[in-house]
Amino acid sequence: MTEDEFPFEQNFVLPEKFLDRLYEITGTEEGPRGFVVCFVDSNGSPIVYTKTDARITEMGLRKALEEYLEEFEGSTIIDLGGDKDLEDLS
Repeated sequence: MTEDEFPFEQNFVLPEKFLDRLYEITGTEEGPRGFVVCFVDSNGSPIVYTKTDARITEMGLRKALEEYLEEFEGSTIIDLGGDKDLEDLS
């Protein structure tokens, strides 16, 4: 892919305004709120953003990610289209 074909800057950074808005729409003002966002940049490097209201919320999100990764490693691919067994991909 050439530079002209790639629509983003080479060192893409999610805008702070986007991250602030994402935080605002999670949870409630009185309750727990936060997020973890993972993506791959144009160089193939993983980028992780996180923002939480409290340590306990962060711990809960980390546990949810841990369980997701354990399930993923257990031979299931989870995507927006549903679950597919790895055996079906061969």
